[in-house]
Amino acid sequence: MSPSKNLSHAQNFRQLSTFISLVVVILFSMFKLWENSTNTNIKGDQDFQGFEQVVVKRVVDGDTIVLTDNRRLRYIGIDTPETVHPQKPVECFGKEAKEFNRQLVENKTVYLETDVSETDRYGRLLRYVWVDGEMVNEKLVREGYAYVSTFPPDVKHQELFVQAQQEARESNKGLWGQCPVKQLNKINQVIEQADQDLINSSETQADLIMDPAMLDL
Repeated sequence: MSPSKNLSHAQNFRQLSTFISLVVVILFSMFKLWENSTNTNIKGDQDFQGFEQVVVKRVVDGDTIVLTDNRRLRYIGIDTPETVHPQKPVECFGKEAKEFNRQLVENKTVYLETDVSETDRYGRLLRYVWVDGEMVNEKLVREGYAYVSTFPPDVKHQELFVQAQQEARESNKGLWGQCPVKQLNKINQVIEQADQDLINSSETQADLIMDPAMLDL
């Protein structure tokens, strides 16, 4: 074979190799774009289809917000120390929970996920709230700013909340490491009562004795 033919074959081989490499890079880039577009949520590839998109006007406290259309919204499945209850003093870690919640959602676009109940007895929306790919309800519990307060039939993410709470308690995060024993005992009583209500509801399908709205206004 002549030197010119060898050179031609080498050039063709280099061109083919370059082309294959380019195709591989393009395919890899397309895969990463697809992966990022479908993995919008660290808790289950949530695509937010069917969720209501809203903007948060202001934060009331650690577990309650007001939307720009003035609807009031209470986070499902959690409770935070009191800061605005007319008949209760400001509780340990209440201000911190409110501030953390404010940093998470105030003036931001969020997505609202429903469970079974539409509102509580005071007309507040009951929702799971998502922002920046995370569920705010769960994040507040995981970081120790809130504790689990589950009320059937709204139990869609109960296991997630319980796991987050266990991790926070074991790590002494937030209120678990900062608040006095008296308040923690009260919180544990609320948790135990909610757990018992959940058991009773599962066994009898009866209505709850407790309502989330009974804990704060």
